[in-house]
Parts: sequence; structure tokens; C-alpha cells
Amino acid sequence: MRKILDTQGYWGPTECWGFGQDTEGYRILQGKLKSLGYYVKFLIMPYTTNQNSNLPAVIHENPDLFLGAYLQINPNEDYTSMMSYSKPETIERLIRSDKEDSLVGLKLHTSLTKTRVDDPILDEFSRIAVDHDIPILFHCAASGHDFTRSDYFRNLLTKHPDLKIICAHYGGLNERYILGDYFEEEGYIAGYVELVKDFRKNVWLNTSGLNGEKRRWNLIKEGEKTVQTPYTEYDPNRWKSLFSKTIDGIKDNLVFAGDFPELWWWTTYPVNTSSLEVQHNVLYENTKNLFDLRW
Repeated sequence: MRKILDTQGYWGPTECWGFGQDTEGYRILQGKLKSLGYYVKFLIMPYTTNQNSNLPAVIHENPDLFLGAYLQINPNEDYTSMMSYSKPETIERLIRSDKEDSLVGLKLHTSLTKTRVDDPILDEFSRIAVDHDIPILFHCAASGHDFTRSDYFRNLLTKHPDLKIICAHYGGLNERYILGDYFEEEGYIAGYVELVKDFRKNVWLNTSGLNGEKRRWNLIKEGEKTVQTPYTEYDPNRWKSLFSKTIDGIKDNLVFAGDFPELWWWTTYPVNTSSLEVQHNVLYENTKNLFDLRW
């Protein structure tokens, strides 16, 4: 049976997003995948900061299903409409009290918290991540460079040279962001592929979204309501082509991620179209090494 490590799965109920996956849902998914020859274990994260304290118990009670969890953080005291503020000392206390090392990373949803990745408000969280040798997983959007331009990440890593980061959605599911391009006013901005090559010991990209993600929405806040509109980037062949032409130089810095794992569309595409070596690296080995997992 083939082992696969899924590095990004949302866990728990949420009013904000309108959907969620509980432990039993993950167990059903794992069972279905075993029947197909895949033994998958997950790294999970909550939708909101107020679910963080539940995570160690969830991991402890389900070691055959979950290998660890990210703590969700919001470092922006001025923007809490979607997610409550995280005090650095609270996050550090949770990590220090986790005797079983079940908390394996921090997660920042940059656009929901309106936090640019090189903003000084993130410095204390970066220090915590370095001190505990855990990565920060950053949401990278397809529709804007406001918070996650690759040169912002360069600024962050210049300040924190020992920090490990994971850029979700392959850097944003946007060829211009991934490969680099010229932007009005800013000029040329190098892409995430070059970022990985320049910071190999610091930067990983995950594959969430490259499968086309049939169930993904653009979320627009209208007053107190979050309005879902169809995701405009559903094009699996487009992302397969992009993956194929970028993996050669960065295959050791890619990790697999399902994002919203559900029975009817969980897939390893387009990773499963690559060589067996690349598949092994992305689906298992790179994650095992990054998080120092024993499985």
C-alpha cells in the first residue's frame, strides 16, 4: 500500500466558510483511499483561531489518521472580522504545553487577516516558529499580490534567515506569480520558482489547488455576510502543464496538499502524472523530512 502525506487539510466546523470536515469525515475518506491502495495520513489545521486549543487532543486520539496540526494565527489586531486576534504568548504557551509534539506548524491566512508577510506584526510569530523549528504555512491568493509577493517573502527571510515557510497553492495558482513577470508600477517581480531556488533550506511550495479544485469559491465579504461565487481558475490541464515545466529544479521543495479533502474529489493529480521519483518526493518523502515525521 502506498503511503501519502497530505500536508493541508481543514478540520472542524465553521460558520465563516459554510462547510467543514470533522474527524469522522477524515476517517471515512482514509478508508475509501485504502480501498484504492493509498494509506493517507493528514496534517490538519482549524478554520479559526478559537479552535486551536482543541488540536493536541484531536491528534493524540487519532494517531492512525492525523500526524500533526498547524495553529491558525491572526497577528493583525486591526482586522478581526473574520478571525480573532492571536497573542504571540498564547501561541507559544500552546506549543510549550504540547508534550507530544503534535503541533507541527503555524498557519496564516494572509488575505483574511490583511497581513503582508513581511509586516513587523509577524516578527514575533516568526521568532516562535524558528525557536520551535516549525514552518509557517502562508495562504497565497491567485487574485492579488497585496500580501504575498515573492519579494515580500524575500524581505521576511532576510529578517529571519532560519525561518521555514510553505507557500500554499503553489504560490497562488497564477503563472505570473509562479514564473515571474512584469507588473505595472512594480516592474519585474521574480516568481516563486526562483524564490525556492534562492532559499532552498527555507521555502516549500504545496500543491493545493493544482488538481483544479472543483469545490473552491471566491469568498467576498459583504457586510456581515460572506458571499460565495464560483472559482474562476478551474482548469486542471493548465495547472498540470505549469507543474510539469517547473518541477525539475524544485522537486525536493514541493509537498502534497489536499486543502478541503472530501470523498468525491480528493486526488493526487497532477503529481500522479509525473515520474515515480517526483511522486515519491512530493507525496511522501519531502513532507517526512520537512516535519521530521516518524511514519
